[in-house]
Amino acid sequence: MSPMGERVAIREGLFTLGGGPRLLGSRCAACGEAQFPRGESCPYCGSDGCLPVELSPRGRLYLNTTVLNRPPGYRGEVPFGFGVVELDDALRVIARLRDDGLRAGQPMRLVVEPVHTDDEGREVITYAFAADRSAPSSPVHPVTPPEFHIPRAGASGGRGAEIAGVGLHPFGRFGDKSVVDIGAEAVRQALRDAGIDRREIQAAYCGTVYTGVAGGHKVLTALGLTGMPIVNLEAGCASGGAALIFGIEAIRSGRYDTVLVFGMEKMPRGIIRSSFFEPWREEAGLAATPAYFALRAQRLMRESGVTREDLADVSVKNHRNGVHNPHAMFRKEMSRESILASAVVCDPLTLYMLCSPNEGAAAIVLRAAKGGGAVRVAAAALRSHLPHSVLGEHTPMCGLLFDPPGPSELAAREAYEAAGIGPEDLDVVELQDTDSARELLSYEELGLCPRGESGKWLREGRTAMTGALPVNPSGGLLSKGEPLGASALGQVVELYSQLRGAAGPRQVSGAKTALAHTVGRGANACVIVLER
Repeated sequence: MSPMGERVAIREGLFTLGGGPRLLGSRCAACGEAQFPRGESCPYCGSDGCLPVELSPRGRLYLNTTVLNRPPGYRGEVPFGFGVVELDDALRVIARLRDDGLRAGQPMRLVVEPVHTDDEGREVITYAFAADRSAPSSPVHPVTPPEFHIPRAGASGGRGAEIAGVGLHPFGRFGDKSVVDIGAEAVRQALRDAGIDRREIQAAYCGTVYTGVAGGHKVLTALGLTGMPIVNLEAGCASGGAALIFGIEAIRSGRYDTVLVFGMEKMPRGIIRSSFFEPWREEAGLAATPAYFALRAQRLMRESGVTREDLADVSVKNHRNGVHNPHAMFRKEMSRESILASAVVCDPLTLYMLCSPNEGAAAIVLRAAKGGGAVRVAAAALRSHLPHSVLGEHTPMCGLLFDPPGPSELAAREAYEAAGIGPEDLDVVELQDTDSARELLSYEELGLCPRGESGKWLREGRTAMTGALPVNPSGGLLSKGEPLGASALGQVVELYSQLRGAAGPRQVSGAKTALAHTVGRGANACVIVLER
């Protein structure tokens, strides 16, 4: 048993304890860039020639927020500061922050602080940054981004794919139903809507995150729909989109004529706990997902002139649209004032600016294109992240002083090129709105508006139902909630209805070309273009 009063690091190899603390990182011998924590391979250039280094204990504050609610796996006290510090080593790191009244650009110094006492009575400590009030403000050094290696997709030739039928289980909370029940209902609807014999289904692709091993097999076993290949895919929020892409490519290749794609989820309540984070990050409070959303929102406010009122108005718009969606969890309009007055989760985001994890399912029957006015898949793209951004959806612990094109931008470029269109050709869009800032950021990443003008576009009403390009007529995730495996396919089901003129009170007049977009942890982004 260790003696009372002993201090232990939250994880060995993160920082030094003797004398002045230093973060322990690596520097690549090939490209010269640093990383934290230490690694043998360079995440930026892929070289294996990384050497251990002690990083500078000083830097300047880049972005910050406050974690007010205890994150999953965290045993310490709240609130605590959370943010990004730019080290003098030209490296941005995620860190806990000490002191109130911090401001961007303020000099910071590395400290250690206690998190909690473990079961053996030892004080567990982690690294943090505090204001260095004695230091002068350090200058911002200009950085020239490198040329990024962006893998190109091969030509997607062969046959076209079209949607034969869709099914959707409402999104919400259904305590009396299992995830198998929910998934099976959506699949039954899709098969009925397609009007085909179930024996015509030659393969199935299931997107899910929290269902466990062989979730798709469980659903199709319950329906007596087995014997064919059943593939389960996980790609975070883009899981359903990834499953759809696999189904599309299976048809285009000529291997199958008719396939089933579906996704379902029963999400845990509250802040999502993800095995994506290492245990020490949870223990240190650095796995607070809303805090990462908040930092991206802070950056958007700084770089695009977005205001708190803009963030509230995204939620106002989507809840107004959701009133007319019978499958949405929340079907009530909200005022800007009520959204701004709701509980602050992580500044600047309030409770009603965040979507609710929930339960639901969606299913789509795809077949080789026959024409005749069917809704066809014009393009489908799935992309992962480039590693340089500290605020990328892959939620790293560090990043460089510039941001590469994100996975949403990469997927959109590929989809536009494959479909032979540009964003100006779109009539309606369903896109990721995990939080209000995520919707605005998506406007810019998808090229719907120029960089820096997402707030302006919202204020001008361009993305309202009466605007030039309605966005999230379904109510989006803010209104529907988000069952991860079903969210991307739910977007496609909505757009299928829009292109067929069957969306009822939320119909976008004359819609012929539509785009669906999801992005989430991993990072993965999926963009689907539909046409009729």
